[in-house]
Amino acid sequence: MKADAIFTAANQGKVLEALETCFQDADGDLEEQRFCCFLANRLGVSPTDERLPEALRERLSICPVVLLRSEYSGEG
Repeated sequence: MKADAIFTAANQGKVLEALETCFQDADGDLEEQRFCCFLANRLGVSPTDERLPEALRERLSICPVVLLRSEYSGEG
């Protein structure tokens, strides 16, 4: 995962860039997607935010399920 690029963008306030990089890099890996969902949650980004680009909203749409699953497994 391109952690340096993701955290640098997030720390610079480039939330969209950080999340887009995160999900692009995750490329279907469920553990990495879960990390991206946790990051989005920490950054206060929601899949229902209509200001987000459609592609990012689609990627974020898995997050409620992923985060809920983590809570039930005791990982969150």
